[in-house]
Amino acid sequence: MNLDEVHKNAHSTALIKSPVPESTLSEECCVGIDEAGRGPVLGPMVYGIAYCPISKIPQLQELGVADSKQLKTSDRENVLKQINENSEYIGYCVKVIFWCFLLIVNEIAMDI
Repeated sequence: MNLDEVHKNAHSTALIKSPVPESTLSEECCVGIDEAGRGPVLGPMVYGIAYCPISKIPQLQELGVADSKQLKTSDRENVLKQINENSEYIGYCVKVIFWCFLLIVNEIAMDI
C-alpha cells in the first residue's frame, strides 16, 4: 500500500486504492466495509472497503480475512499483506479524512 497520497494530503483527505482486479469486472462480488477513528480530536477517520468475486470467498477464509475488531494487530497486518499478495482477485479502497477537514465540515454544517 502506497501512503504517498496520505502524506501529500495530510490536511484534507486522501484516497488509497488498488488496481481493479480483472476478475471483479466479470463476476458477482462481495464487499467488506470497515471504519476506524474517533474524530478530529484523536486523529483521522479512515473508511475502507475490500472486494472480490463471490467465488473466492473460500480463499478469503483461508487468508484469515475477518472483522478487523476480531483480529489482533499482528493478524490485521498479515491480512493486509495477504490482500496485496492476492491482488489478482482482491481489490480495496481506503479514504482517510483528516481532522482539519472534519472541523471545516462541522463548521459548515453548523452554519446551515
